[in-house]
Amino acid sequence: MKKEISSIGALILAGGQNRRMNGYHKALLPLNERTLLEHLAVVFSGFDEKLIATDMPELAAMADFIQIADEIPGLGPLGGLSAALTVCRSQALVVCACDMPLLTTAFAEYLAGLAFTYPDARAIILKDRSGRVHPLCGLYNKSASSVLLTALRQKEYRVMNLFKKLDGVIIPLEQTEFPDSILTNINTVRDWEQFISPDK
Repeated sequence: MKKEISSIGALILAGGQNRRMNGYHKALLPLNERTLLEHLAVVFSGFDEKLIATDMPELAAMADFIQIADEIPGLGPLGGLSAALTVCRSQALVVCACDMPLLTTAFAEYLAGLAFTYPDARAIILKDRSGRVHPLCGLYNKSASSVLLTALRQKEYRVMNLFKKLDGVIIPLEQTEFPDSILTNINTVRDWEQFISPDK
């Protein structure tokens, strides 16, 4: 990783019950002779601090990431994000879900670089060309931790409401070199089947 972004860490969100995947953990889906988690471990290999929000220590061991446990269990990715920002030593974290098969190192480094383009932003997320916002893939500053934790303790679980509390920045992907497909994520068995066999 470039020296100027060495103070930026990486966080993979790998919690959840995977109910729509029939209980199969999305991080363990096979991708080109690797799992999705192993793919992301390669994507983030150049980051100095690598965290994974999960209640499964075996996932952390597989990726050689530091396991982060939720401060408030049962809140899904928001709980993991809040906990990671609280304990991380980096000034900000590049965040992604564990089910993003097309994420690349170049994109991760682009996100890390946004910390210097928008030094006062507590959160930066992406909007694809269809107008859909992706709040669980972006850059979150450590300074956002107290806002997130307070909101969660007040039972505010809507991701975009929390993002608004942070006065976050939304970057349109059309202003970048990256295609919308970079944000592809897998939510269901059907999503996975269509991803691996798009012509069926």
